Amino acid sequence: MKSSLNFLSLLAVGFFGIQTGSHALTLIASEADWEALPTTATDNLALSSDIVFTASPKQIDLGSYNFDGRHHTIQLPAGSFTGLFKLSGGHIQNLNIDLASASLASSAGALVAGSSDTTSNNYGQLTRCSVYSSTGTAISGADSCGGLVGENFGNGSSRISDCISSLDINESDLSGGIAGPGFYGTIANCQMKGSLGVDSRNCGGILSSDRPALGIASTITQCVMSGNVNGILSGGIVGQSFNSPISKSIMTGTTQSDTAGAILGQWQSTTNGEVDILTDCYVASTDASTGSSMIAMVSSVVWNVTLRVKNSYMVNEDSLANSSSRSIVNSLTYTFATSTNSFVFDNTYGASAAANTVSSAADKGWTVDSSTYSSDTSSLEGSFDSSWDSSIWEAVSTGYPLLKVFKSSLWVGYGNYAESPEIPPHLQLAANAGNIELSWPGFWSDWSPQVCTDLGSGSWDAVSESVTGETTQSLSVSTSGGGAKFFRLTQ
Repeated sequence: MKSSLNFLSLLAVGFFGIQTGSHALTLIASEADWEALPTTATDNLALSSDIVFTASPKQIDLGSYNFDGRHHTIQLPAGSFTGLFKLSGGHIQNLNIDLASASLASSAGALVAGSSDTTSNNYGQLTRCSVYSSTGTAISGADSCGGLVGENFGNGSSRISDCISSLDINESDLSGGIAGPGFYGTIANCQMKGSLGVDSRNCGGILSSDRPALGIASTITQCVMSGNVNGILSGGIVGQSFNSPISKSIMTGTTQSDTAGAILGQWQSTTNGEVDILTDCYVASTDASTGSSMIAMVSSVVWNVTLRVKNSYMVNEDSLANSSSRSIVNSLTYTFATSTNSFVFDNTYGASAAANTVSSAADKGWTVDSSTYSSDTSSLEGSFDSSWDSSIWEAVSTGYPLLKVFKSSLWVGYGNYAESPEIPPHLQLAANAGNIELSWPGFWSDWSPQVCTDLGSGSWDAVSESVTGETTQSLSVSTSGGGAKFFRLTQ
């Protein structure tokens, strides 16, 4: 059971709002309120309740203003959708999007619309947002879209953090659970719980693709993929990367194709020099359908490149399909430069080989340094040596090392390498006529409330009252009998 022990909500709970500065704040309580907004925002906006749209909502150009969803949910109607907002410097937070039976258009994002080019003003910040479908609808048949932000989002300073997607992506190229292709900025502390389907290419659980321009690198860190990965050159965290390394990220789902990567689908270098393309990552899949690699394919269009996978591991299990052909990198393919490049497996463990296939084309192949690679992961069980950074990794008495970032107050349910850390829901409490009203977003409908009258006892009981609602889960608890009551959510 996963418990929100680090996300305890007491009677004096509140929510975090965006600093509005000198701007006014417009509250939105209904579909009519939304449609009455100007197309171009003139002040900051916030939701005061859930909204279930019966017609496609007006797209708002938020510009540099801010939007606070206050942990409410917007449910979209059926039809093709391009995005709730345009954004150029603003901040969107605490909003849950239920696509229900809606579908994303090509290049779209459910929260922020995509752009056809990289010169437009399509950037800003997203914090603690989620996207899902209460009907199980997948992103299907639309290319280059993202669960939250569409194509070409970001200007380098843009940041997406503490966000979750549970969308399934099928029959779609270059689509991402959180962000579409051409992203430029930082994605941190995000989770993908959906799956990448078999008829997709270069799709990513978190990001489909970074921006391919020379020298432009994004930061992808502290992310979790707990769904399944299939398709061609798709990846659990990133589908395709030209310049952007991945760090402190894990895959606990399954990789169901040897053409896909558990962490990264395809790396294609466009810049000379040295890059640690994966650092402090691991794959903990233990399903018999698991595929063969952390990275599906690596290539380069430039010369004098040295690439590394560093301080990472891939759990070995004899029961896994194709266990004898599993590798850290499935294919180091030919380069387009008339010079040999280098690939280093630095303090890397697991699988049965560092690289499954290595191009040996004259003057266009790779030299491989696997001197500190080992397929034997037994040395990591229960402890690790000084080559592992103890400020990043935690040794456990049984099992493999854990990443400390997922033991922070943001995440719960992580005590074993095979467990998938979760971002817990925000529980809100309000007094109402002698009762306490508990509510949390419908995205977390599989979480249940518990009550405690003495925190020192450590004894928590299920709340007996019935939970109702769809876009928001809620219930009313009587305060009769007096005394303190404390509440939390568990899974």
